Amino acid sequence: MKRGSLAAVVLMWACGGKTATPPPTPTGNQPVAEKVAATEAKADDGPSCQTAARMLLKERGPGKIPTKHWDRARTAGEAEIVALCLTDQWDEETLKCFPKRASAFSCLSNLSSDLQYKYERRIEDWEYSTTMKLDQGVVGGAGYGGAGYGGMYGGMGGGPGQPEEEWIACETTLGDVAMYAPAIGEKVPDRDFLVAQRKQFIARACNMQWKNPEKKCFGAAKDAASIEACRNKLAPTTKNSLANMIADSRGKYEKLVALKKKPKTIDCKAVSLSFYGDDAIRGKLTAIDAAERTRVIKESREKLASTCTTDKWDATRRACMIISNGQMYELGDCFPSDQPNSMYKWGFPAPGIMFKTGVMACDATTETVKKIAACTSIKQSIRDSVLDRYGQELSSWIEYGGMGDDVTKRCQEMNDGYKAGAKEFGCTI
Repeated sequence: MKRGSLAAVVLMWACGGKTATPPPTPTGNQPVAEKVAATEAKADDGPSCQTAARMLLKERGPGKIPTKHWDRARTAGEAEIVALCLTDQWDEETLKCFPKRASAFSCLSNLSSDLQYKYERRIEDWEYSTTMKLDQGVVGGAGYGGAGYGGMYGGMGGGPGQPEEEWIACETTLGDVAMYAPAIGEKVPDRDFLVAQRKQFIARACNMQWKNPEKKCFGAAKDAASIEACRNKLAPTTKNSLANMIADSRGKYEKLVALKKKPKTIDCKAVSLSFYGDDAIRGKLTAIDAAERTRVIKESREKLASTCTTDKWDATRRACMIISNGQMYELGDCFPSDQPNSMYKWGFPAPGIMFKTGVMACDATTETVKKIAACTSIKQSIRDSVLDRYGQELSSWIEYGGMGDDVTKRCQEMNDGYKAGAKEFGCTI
């Protein structure tokens, strides 16, 4: 799901606006003309994680996943959402929303920004993993799916007519990751950071390669010896992947600890110059005028430094920003459980930084967003979300959205969506 698309849908539907159908917006990498229509709830659909998962994926559509593989992949995707819903304990109000609204996406606005981020990240990882397996030819082989497909989706069967195995979420079956060799001692500096980051890395390895018996083994392990026994049962490539993920996690942690020993290298100004440094932004936002791009870079650095100072970011957060090398997805790895959404927003340009594209429809959309930001009839949290994500979304459109008419059409559609959403809140744009 594209993040700006979610922001537009949230704007139009977050407070249960009237029933005007939202104009089509891009989903995944599909052209607007191929966007899957918003789902209508069935009369017998009750509030549950299963209903939420079914409706979210039906509205989202296949994205990059070929249609012929969609039915199978959707089963795994729904299982991912159900696991996340149960683990994060989506509240009753949110679950009741899904059977009532035409747009399932809009119900996500009832979740905290943290949980919205986790949902988006989970779905993006699922789509990426699925398409990668397809590209590698893993989906197929014996029947439909083959052994590799079963491994990726927790051993969910090997072909049509064969029974599906239970879904086992990696996040709930890793055990105590601090006991994985090399073990993390109780007195290690920044231990919480290291443990949380290691769990994120191991979960990634699990989601990519572990089969159900392997997940069950690690889930039942209670000490270092039993964890090591589970590791020894892994296939050589899977075993190597786990070892390398743990090593990568440790390497990132060691860089952070080293930086914290040099306070001047991680003050707010240093963080902004590093995160939005020349190497980090090279090749980004190249489709706009050179002078305009220079201004955006300068203001992005100033915005980050100002926020860092005002919010009193601690040394761990500042060091984390530096070792992320300007990659916003790296921030999720740095802070898997500490306000990931607030960290994710530091893409390029920085949140709230607007720019002129030279495309009339896109510049008109920017003016609409500015007016939305000033409309007090809309909740501050929604206005902040729109501002935080709009610049990055616009940047991706003009960089990768095609030529001329394609970009113009996409900007015009989003502008119409923002205006319709604002109208539902009583704002005249």
